[in-house]
Amino acid sequence: MGWSVTTCTLVDTRCDWLSVTPDSGASNPSREVPEVTVEVDQTGLAPGDYYGLVEVRSARVANTPQVLTVFLEVLPEGSDPGAALTGHELVFTAVAGAGSPSSQDIFVYNVAAKPKSYRSSRAIDAGQVQISPVDGVLDPQQPTRIVVQPFTDEDDVRAGDYEGNVTLQFSDGRVQEVDLRLLVTEAGAVNPLKSPRQAQEACVPIMLLPTLRTLGGGFASRAAGPSACRWTWWTTASGR
Repeated sequence: MGWSVTTCTLVDTRCDWLSVTPDSGASNPSREVPEVTVEVDQTGLAPGDYYGLVEVRSARVANTPQVLTVFLEVLPEGSDPGAALTGHELVFTAVAGAGSPSSQDIFVYNVAAKPKSYRSSRAIDAGQVQISPVDGVLDPQQPTRIVVQPFTDEDDVRAGDYEGNVTLQFSDGRVQEVDLRLLVTEAGAVNPLKSPRQAQEACVPIMLLPTLRTLGGGFASRAAGPSACRWTWWTTASGR
């Protein structure tokens, strides 16, 4: 399936500050999903709000075009809105006695013109959790990656639902928290030799554990302006 990408296709809408790379390509279910990088350049823009569009078109596809809205807020020189995180909650799953779950990442963005530093602390109801690096300096040019790794095998963690958090304290005095959730199931609850259908038939749900995938406590957002969202695209063997 071939496709092309354009920016700002509405009449009387210009946004030279918005660009995409590449602007065309093809998607094949048997190959890796292609990525399109969206970039903004605020050079020469006055402080204010700017809206743009990214439009993806593909011939002979029923749901074409697909349109993404881009919002750019240019702050006055010297402004510091604080650090921005990719998410405010991480959910880990593990089986009792079967080793620790895989690590997950927190990406911290520094929008200010000058670097700022951070220090971190962590806590969890069961087992242990380590983060790396525990402190550092945020680079305004690229996000800082923080790896979060729970350990459940050393303390013989039993099945259950455990909570924790990672606290980030920044040099500008701001503090943000990332909630942690560790779901540990009983050993032998799922037989890996069974097919997905057999495993589903043998699984009896006994508890509902909702997870909020939205803004967490301590977030900052300007009134009437868009807030950061996280999008996930799922693919199948037959298409997108």
